[in-house]
Amino acid sequence: MNTPGQTSPEAAATGLLSDKPLAHLLAYARDRKLSGTMVLADEPQQRARIGLLAGKVARVWTSEPVVYLGHVLFEAGVIDGTQLSASLAEVATTKSLHGQVLLAKGMIDAEQLSSALAQQRSRKLHHMFTFAATSSFAFFSDTFLIPERPGDVEPVDLLPVIWRGVAARPSWEHVRSTLSRVGACPVRLIGALDTSFFRGGEGAAVASLRRTPATIADLATRPEVTLKAAELLVYFLVINRLAVFEAAEEPAPVPEAPPSKPKIAVPERGEYVRRVSFTMRAVTVSEIPAASADAASPSSPPAARPRTDPGGMLSRPRTDPGGMLGRPPTDPGGGMLSRPRTDPGGMLGRPSTDPGMLSRPQTDPGFDRASAAAMEIPPQAEVAFKQAEMLFVLGERDDALRVVRAALAIAPRMASALVLLLTLEAAALEDGQQDKLRDIVRRLDAIIAANRTCKRGRFRRGQIRKRLGDLDGAIDDFRAAMANDPNDLEARDELKLCDRRARDSASAMPAVSLFDRLRGK
Repeated sequence: MNTPGQTSPEAAATGLLSDKPLAHLLAYARDRKLSGTMVLADEPQQRARIGLLAGKVARVWTSEPVVYLGHVLFEAGVIDGTQLSASLAEVATTKSLHGQVLLAKGMIDAEQLSSALAQQRSRKLHHMFTFAATSSFAFFSDTFLIPERPGDVEPVDLLPVIWRGVAARPSWEHVRSTLSRVGACPVRLIGALDTSFFRGGEGAAVASLRRTPATIADLATRPEVTLKAAELLVYFLVINRLAVFEAAEEPAPVPEAPPSKPKIAVPERGEYVRRVSFTMRAVTVSEIPAASADAASPSSPPAARPRTDPGGMLSRPRTDPGGMLGRPPTDPGGGMLSRPRTDPGGMLGRPSTDPGMLSRPQTDPGFDRASAAAMEIPPQAEVAFKQAEMLFVLGERDDALRVVRAALAIAPRMASALVLLLTLEAAALEDGQQDKLRDIVRRLDAIIAANRTCKRGRFRRGQIRKRLGDLDGAIDDFRAAMANDPNDLEARDELKLCDRRARDSASAMPAVSLFDRLRGK
């Protein structure tokens, strides 16, 4: 058995809390039923260890005395001030454990001791959520760095601990990233969950999700549930794999691909929210088979990909004078708005060779590139892309890569999926691989230039430019991302960070006098 002062060189996983907050780490440990020790270090201030047994918390150690056992018993009214002072004096003399002294003197019984130890353990765990985001973590599998003590209580479920930490000190960056993928989809509760540890109407609101799925906005209308509480409740359920979120509308049926092409399975409506992982190990996604890398490579020119619709938009002649642009706007019988909906020759009844509305040249002021592009993306590809984004946010990069490739196999021109694929490629690169990062930026340039309305394209490119040290380029991209979506909190935070770094760099530059500038000519 190791002691708190010992360390193990074989950590199964390491990282920073800024990348994987404690709530995510504990949720992953619970889901995988891990056994071992989680070590947190906020050097040189404080350190902590969490002993895990089959996904439950067994023992806790902190370098700082967060709460004393005697104070827990005193606050609960189990012992009075006189008993506390007398027992502490004996502890100082004999160097014995306080709980054992109180138990030997008959001041408390075994049940009271177990209850107080469990409360002390819970408060120490809650204290760990105050560690700075710059703190490091390491997990030592099947290695126990906290020694056993007399009176150790039984391991308990981590869910109450995770919720208390999330409610008191949430990592809003990760909360917003997760909720942006849930969006306005209704959330449904799954799995076993004892809601007794929630406060007020929160428990009833969560329990109601098993019967009636609800959006975050709907959840915020329940008694004693604020909008902030609703957001944190959904975030808590998602990271602990206790919720599924479903598409708000049933996707329209899409014609199947020709028999010569393999049929790609994609996540159905209500696909299970994937688990949070803090390792880079691959995880099998049985629902979505791996797609061909060639079919999903962003480096292949989109125009070179053959279309399966021989009569689609691209094959329509643009010079036909009978198209919509050739009709005078005042013509009561030829204008689109004046046609009755039952007219078999209207827009919906036109054969594929008729150069109608979709054949407008891009110089037409009524042409909407985003709408035209959206018409080409099947709903299955949209569903797969949303799942891939969720997996990416939750740290499941291997799964996200497979799902986004499946989306691109269905819709090779899907700009948002191409951007995510390049983002995953950049995330797998080390900081020293600057040439490869610049190559990814160049490929993103081409995608963004052809798809100005791709909201996340500018944000993702800004993140990579920031890694390359191009603060001016990153600032331009984050500002463009905010212009596309003023509610993009991630872009706003990144913009503030880059502005601050740019100001710090400017202030650090040495001032050059007029004489020095003249002398340098």
